[in-house]
Amino acid sequence: MEILAPPSPTRFGFHSATILDLAVIKDFILPFSIISLPELYSDQNPVKLTFHLKFTTLHNRVTTHTDWTKFQNYLKNQIDYRPLKINSNTDIEVEVEKFTKNLQNEHRFATKTVKKSIATYIHANIKDLIKTLNKTEKACQTLSNPLVKTELNRIQKLIKKLDKNSRQEDQTEEIEALNTEDGTLWRKVKIMRKKAQKIPALLGENGFAYSDSIKAETIALSLEKQFSLNDLFHRETENEVKKSTENFSSPTLTDNQIDNLKCIQSSEKSLSTTHQLLRVVEYITSGFEKGECCGAVFLDVQKAFDRVWIQGLIHKLIRYKTPPHLLQLLKSYVEERKFAVKIGNSISEAKIMRAGIPQGGKIFRVLYSLYVNDIPKTHKTLLGMYADDTAILATNKIHKCTAAALNQHLAKLDYRFLKWKIALNINKTEAVYFAKGRRKHKPIVKIENQMITWSQQAKYLGVILDEILTWKNHITTIQTKFRAASRKLFPLRARDSEMSRKYKLLVCTAILHPIISYGCPIWGAAAKSNIRKLEILENNIIRLICNAG
Repeated sequence: MEILAPPSPTRFGFHSATILDLAVIKDFILPFSIISLPELYSDQNPVKLTFHLKFTTLHNRVTTHTDWTKFQNYLKNQIDYRPLKINSNTDIEVEVEKFTKNLQNEHRFATKTVKKSIATYIHANIKDLIKTLNKTEKACQTLSNPLVKTELNRIQKLIKKLDKNSRQEDQTEEIEALNTEDGTLWRKVKIMRKKAQKIPALLGENGFAYSDSIKAETIALSLEKQFSLNDLFHRETENEVKKSTENFSSPTLTDNQIDNLKCIQSSEKSLSTTHQLLRVVEYITSGFEKGECCGAVFLDVQKAFDRVWIQGLIHKLIRYKTPPHLLQLLKSYVEERKFAVKIGNSISEAKIMRAGIPQGGKIFRVLYSLYVNDIPKTHKTLLGMYADDTAILATNKIHKCTAAALNQHLAKLDYRFLKWKIALNINKTEAVYFAKGRRKHKPIVKIENQMITWSQQAKYLGVILDEILTWKNHITTIQTKFRAASRKLFPLRARDSEMSRKYKLLVCTAILHPIISYGCPIWGAAAKSNIRKLEILENNIIRLICNAG
């Protein structure tokens, strides 16, 4: 017996929604579907239950295996690309399309289809017991003997027990076979950490969206609005950008320049978030040593990466004297991008991204940093920037002087953000007044003519900074994150898990330990009582892994 219910609510109240209509089926093997139809002008929707008496069997997903050594050798022997004279977006697109087709053909050449067996494996002893069960069941029906009935029940219980043990052994073998070389360990961890959830009904501009196709279109329309410019205008800057981008022409590269093209790599080591946090915290603590208080404003940029002014970015790349061939490549990369949303087997119509830079790669943070690189600085404040996280700090013994320095810097930012169409989320912008000892009067700080309220703490680059830098709240947050991640990975790191101790330690080191260690040079000077909390977490995990008492 099975209870059927639609995936979305059938009745909508003022403050809640629920499913009131259910169906019950028994011994029904044909496919069926049940949906809620939003077609009536009432608070309760009708339910449509469809039984597919005529249906086609869906094909199983094709499994393939690629010989990457063969693919690599084919690339070396068959592909011979040299720098070409590329002077327009069209030339770039043609060459990229040609290269993509060659890659696809080579991948197809090195890939074979693997036949996948769909039969469920049953151990030989269980198969024999099933045959015995069938004979005993026929004898029980024919003879109606209580002894035969007892034997039948015994065989059924034995089959269930053996089947349960067999499944447990299979799971044990699967966990024992996990390793890092073929990626099976990390795929298993990913499944445990991020479980797929079905998207519920969505409320869009045209009402509720229930089907996958309407949900996909609703999300696509929402993202299309998100990938649009902020409603900020500065006519002089817009005219300058238009003139710069329209009049720019890429000079033709000579044969000598093409032959001497080299891969340029920065000689400076990349700065991490920890370096930026150290810079900010040292500025605050140095003020404490001088008996000064520190005022800090942590800015929240509205849709930072999604609303970058593309023409403004290209203008700045021209002004930074970016090599013409690289500029043309970046221009083709960020302009006229399209996207679509896929839910299940439904895909929305393609939408145009009128603003924003592509996210997820290694270059998007560099492009955003170039876009905001000309943010003004002052000698009375410290500007801490890392991608879209921005902090402005000022120290002084007199709180009015601290506020004056912050307000002067924020006023310059107002004008610069207006010019380059960067909008701030004032409600999420935070200010913290760092001070040791007795609390002093907190001055007034404004941005865009709105007063910023002072908070007791703020989160900057993943670390919570409190007013006197005790790090207590940050360590409490680490405890919560660590326990949540540990619970998700419990099947792998439990005492009775059959995975080897080597891989248990690897999972702990790669996933759980970074939660604790992130930013430790910053909060490492916290009180021993707070550090002890983190030591207890790690000791508990190590005891579980080593199966210690």
